[in-house]
Amino acid sequence: MILVDRQEDALAEAAEAIAPRFFRTALTAKVYDNPDLIEHNAKITAIGRNGEVTAI
Repeated sequence: MILVDRQEDALAEAAEAIAPRFFRTALTAKVYDNPDLIEHNAKITAIGRNGEVTAI
């Protein structure tokens, strides 16, 4: 399930979603130690970047 909240104003549009993507956690620490994996994971997400736990 993907939850999307869109806010628009005269200057910008922002979209936040909770969906399958990569976040830095204790379980993903080894992945985040490899810059190539981080870049690859970001490229295969819908938004083109990895998530930040603080954004949830």
